[in-house]
Formats: sequence, structure tokens, C-alpha cells
Amino acid sequence: MKQRLPISLKKQAGQAIVEFALATLIMIPMIFGTIDIGTYFWAQTTLDNAARAGARYAIVHGSQSQNPCGPGNTAPIVQVVNNSIAALPNPGSITVNASWDPNNSPGSSVTVQVTYTWQPFTFVVWNGTLTINSNATMTIQH
Repeated sequence: MKQRLPISLKKQAGQAIVEFALATLIMIPMIFGTIDIGTYFWAQTTLDNAARAGARYAIVHGSQSQNPCGPGNTAPIVQVVNNSIAALPNPGSITVNASWDPNNSPGSSVTVQVTYTWQPFTFVVWNGTLTINSNATMTIQH
């Protein structure tokens, strides 16, 4: 003989599916939003470190070093920055600018600016792209 479930238990069987669906609608965007925000801050930190590495290279390769870099010779700085940001997606959207004040002699300052166009993996947080900028200024030693 079959036992029948009470009417109250039959009604609750569909309730769990509805609750799961509603919770999923809230949790999935939160998870993807967390991933996007995390990748944004990762890109910002990577750019900060890349700008710092480029400025570090510039201060030890001033006018008195064996391999000087300066106005008109920024290719080594760009290469150092590109090596530092190799893990970022879409590395072709990176711009590197270096400027010296007043020149590349010891005691002068060098500023390396790195610009990156960040695009989220999902479009939960931001629908489009954001431009991330990072600057590093240091005093030339050699």
C-alpha cells in the first residue's frame, strides 16, 4: 500500500526550486561582479608596478651611465614596462610615456606614465571600458 504525503509537504516541493532560482539570480551577478572588481584592482596594481619599474630603469640609466636613456631614447623604458605587464589581457592597449625635468642628468626627475584600457570579463559591474592611469616619479641617480 502506498503512503500518501500530507498536503503541506506536497506544496513545499516546488518552494525549494523557486527559492533556489531567486537566490541564484542574486548570487551569480555578485560572484561575477566580485571577479570584475578583482581584475580591475589587479590591473591597477600591475600598472603601478610597471610604472615604478620603468622609472627605476630610467633613474639608473641617466646621462652618466654606460647605456643612457633619455628624451628621444625611451624604447628601453617601454620594453621594461611591457615586460612588467605581460600578464594583463590585451597588452596592445597600453601606452607608455616618459618625461624628464629638466633633462636626464643626475638630480633631475623622470616621470613614467602608463595608461591601460581595461575591459571587464563580464558586464555586471561596468558595460564598456575604463582607462587606468599610473604614474611614477623618481630622481635620477646616474
